[in-house]
Amino acid sequence: SYATGTCTHHSDLDLTLKGDIKHITISALVEALRHFGHESITVMAANNSTQHAGTFLSLEPIPSSIITFLDPRTETTCYMTLNEPLAIYRSKLIRTYALIDPRFDVVMVALKHLATKRKLVSGSMHRDRNGLVPLGSYALALMLITFLQTENPPILPKLQQQQHHQQQTAESLKKENDVYDGDHRPIKETMVQGINCSFDHDWKFYQKFGIKNPKSAAELLMEFCRFFGYVFDYESKEVNARVALPSRVTGTATATASTLPCSQSNVDSISSTTNNSNTFAFHVMDPFVVGFNVTFACRGELVRTVKKCFQETYGALVDGDINLAFS
Repeated sequence: SYATGTCTHHSDLDLTLKGDIKHITISALVEALRHFGHESITVMAANNSTQHAGTFLSLEPIPSSIITFLDPRTETTCYMTLNEPLAIYRSKLIRTYALIDPRFDVVMVALKHLATKRKLVSGSMHRDRNGLVPLGSYALALMLITFLQTENPPILPKLQQQQHHQQQTAESLKKENDVYDGDHRPIKETMVQGINCSFDHDWKFYQKFGIKNPKSAAELLMEFCRFFGYVFDYESKEVNARVALPSRVTGTATATASTLPCSQSNVDSISSTTNNSNTFAFHVMDPFVVGFNVTFACRGELVRTVKKCFQETYGALVDGDINLAFS
């Protein structure tokens, strides 16, 4: 959230060291952090077992290990990993979407405040991935991106799709001499650890993409809560910012979003489908790792908790009770 510009005072800071780090060990990083006055240093190894820094004796770098520490000046909880470039590209993608339309940041900060109060997010991608919360801030950002992509007219484009898929919107803006000129824009392929992380980084090209949609951030927040509280079919549909199609039919934006089919792809032992047919999972698909459900731990009662949260918030917003909505 610090990289995307949507951090709040509840947010934690996720860091990764990249480059030529083969000679850097976790134990050396722990000692360096302690030397510079950082507190509450712990290490979560690859097997998710937490070990205190004082007893961690590994001499080999473990890229999948996570160092947790507290910055005494800001009282911010920080998470540090070694060579995790995929997380960097995820942050860059969200930040690019945020720069395209100013309403994104406003709605996102409001949603994070709401979700934090309701304990739906932890504020850290590393804690989110361990299933400690129903959603996670990364999943919440993907939900908002997909929702804005399926608004009618769309507010956000599909940065991972070739430009000719969005030609109709481009041509309409070209006639008004806006910055979005409708030219074909091939996307340069970017492979990161065998994963295709390609997307259009030029946010200025899309800066007025959503100019046809006059809705305010407040209206979008209310409609987001209505959609995920009453319209979205959690049992059979998915949220997918990579392939979401802009609305091309008559009807509300939420009706368009609800037509997205649920993926049946699997990634290793964590899949986008549920192993228990009686307990369905909420599907928020990673935009880079095809078939990976970032909310795989949100299933059953947790899904109902998420849905109820958005229902109650929508009702409070309709009644004009801001304090109740964010309590």
